[in-house]
Amino acid sequence: MERPTRRRFLQAASMVTGGLLLSSSASSAASCESDGLFAPEDAWPAPQGTAGRTRATKAKGPSGPYLETQWTQGVREAGSPTIANGVVYFSDTISYREEGAVQAYDIESGKILWTQRDVRVKSGETVPIGAPVTPPVAFNNSLYFAGRGEKLQARSRLEGLAGIYALDAASGEVQWLRSDLTSRGGVEVIDGNVYFERGALDAATGETIWEVDESGELLGVAGNLAYFSYWDRTVERESIAARDTTTGKEQWRVEHADRVVGTAATSDTLYVTSKTSVENPSYAVYALSGTDGSVKWRSSAPIRGTAPTTTYTVGSISENEITVDRAPTISVPAVDESRAYVLTRSYAESWFPGPVMSESDYYDSESTLYAFDRSTGEEVWRFETPIQAEAAPTVADGIVYFVGNYKQTDAIYALDAETGKKCWLSAIPNHGWMNSSPTVVNNSIFTSAVDPMVGGKISKFESTECGESVPDKGARTVRNDSDSVANQTSLDASPASQSASSSSIKDTKHLRSRESGTPNAGLSPSAPDKSFSSTQKYDWRSPLTFIGGLGLSAGAYLINRSPLKGDD
Repeated sequence: MERPTRRRFLQAASMVTGGLLLSSSASSAASCESDGLFAPEDAWPAPQGTAGRTRATKAKGPSGPYLETQWTQGVREAGSPTIANGVVYFSDTISYREEGAVQAYDIESGKILWTQRDVRVKSGETVPIGAPVTPPVAFNNSLYFAGRGEKLQARSRLEGLAGIYALDAASGEVQWLRSDLTSRGGVEVIDGNVYFERGALDAATGETIWEVDESGELLGVAGNLAYFSYWDRTVERESIAARDTTTGKEQWRVEHADRVVGTAATSDTLYVTSKTSVENPSYAVYALSGTDGSVKWRSSAPIRGTAPTTTYTVGSISENEITVDRAPTISVPAVDESRAYVLTRSYAESWFPGPVMSESDYYDSESTLYAFDRSTGEEVWRFETPIQAEAAPTVADGIVYFVGNYKQTDAIYALDAETGKKCWLSAIPNHGWMNSSPTVVNNSIFTSAVDPMVGGKISKFESTECGESVPDKGARTVRNDSDSVANQTSLDASPASQSASSSSIKDTKHLRSRESGTPNAGLSPSAPDKSFSSTQKYDWRSPLTFIGGLGLSAGAYLINRSPLKGDD
């Protein structure tokens, strides 16, 4: 009998213990300019590459055809490492408490250079630092991050101290701390300013440059705009706002019914991936004008393959059946000078020891990497594979990399960004699970993976001639051109791009005068995708008496952790 898959435990455990949320910043000395599309070639100064979160670089990655591990270090969290000045920086959470650490590794050897876990407050007391929301952002020999935890005035437990931190990149020493501020979306640093969910701070001193009363989630910074999302609980609607980076003055705001999954900001456009209602979900990518928030284009990103609702019989705990909804997922976007790249996945193979998937189940479950034209929203190509994508894509020097899993074997794809053709596919055996998005610097890939019950690891991979691949039977590239359209018969092509007049974005107000362009229209949501619908039933094959304790711990660990969301 095939080994139980490592992912099945948490999916079922979370259903028993209350449910699992499925859905996953640094300028170096050679920092990006405020309108920078690409991270520096010798650095990855933010968790998503740039302050705009474009997940793009002109650095060359591994040439393949396989990958070998150069070094590995143990960690407790998954996330895209930050790299600057020949040092790899990573943040970690200590157990399941709201306290953490920031660690520095030599990029060549993986040797730990320093670890920072504590901060000394004004009273002279030394307390744990708050658990970092994301890996730190590097800028001018300093590291910046937002830590979650307790406020200084209300410390009643030995939890980490919440706030926004600045550390010395060479030693890890705390340079300044704003314990009166938090930022659930992390921070971005650009042009000497630290941006967080309510404003901007001076990177050198931590002093406030501007602050607003409204608390949102930082989406990224590019050009002269900082983007935020706001959720109105009274009407259950989300809005996106753009603020002037210098003054904080709101320039425009748009409201829409879809939930924002992720964004990537360039100097003139904000690219957004979104999901509609839970009952009849559909997924889309759209582009908002940085000038006034109007919709440039909107394109559907259908989920391909099946997304079964699986029923498990759990006799050792309950005579009742447990239904696990393997929710489809869309990633945050990656953007280069020509295209926007987005991954979708029909479902994630859970890792609870139990039912064994058949070959047909694996091949019918699918991940799709879409490449959309940045100007028009037209689908240029898509790549379909039975391998289940686990994190957002990264585009580096004309190659798109993404991490996936096939039957307990982790793998990394490399696709030609221009054509969608597979360049190589390499297994990374025994790496872990819930891998982070790839960080690409100097012909190497850095990524992390974690199992909350046995620990995780951060690793550096380089090319090798001999290695292990994984089956990707049925994988194919579908191009939207005259030469290949005739061959697109086994799967329906995705719906044509929709213009602004058919988007679900609704304009609520514009605070900057328009010199050109048309207002956003009040638009209805796209029709639900109907490309996934099946139900399967399995009998449980493993004892579940340990589910309560492990399920609660693992479920708590992964709350708000999305495999495809990126690392914000």
